Amino acid sequence: MKNGFTLIELLATITILGLIALIITPQVFKTVNKFNDKAYCKQINMIELAARECSIDNKDTNECNTIGKLKSSGYLDQKFNNPTKNSSLDFKDTDEVEIDKKTFEAKYTIPSEMESVCDKYWTE
Repeated sequence: MKNGFTLIELLATITILGLIALIITPQVFKTVNKFNDKAYCKQINMIELAARECSIDNKDTNECNTIGKLKSSGYLDQKFNNPTKNSSLDFKDTDEVEIDKKTFEAKYTIPSEMESVCDKYWTE
């Protein structure tokens, strides 16, 4: 009796594994991108909450109207970054946050390509 596998058995196994990988890989990437988009929307929420908290604490909306100021005053983490692979969505220290002087509600302008993604996420 021979030990081991024949060449045909090995090729069949490799082919089956290749087909499984071909089917699963796109789904994995789709899921990862979906979670990165959700993380981006969540970070926009964090920017707005940090700006609101900062403006309430300081009673001055000008102290908290950019991401850079929020980072330097400790309301946002210094390592705060864009989880998506799209560099056009990067958060810059000069990005402004609009703050209502009466209610201290903060609004960060979402890039147009992410509006529908974040709207869908926020209504879930």
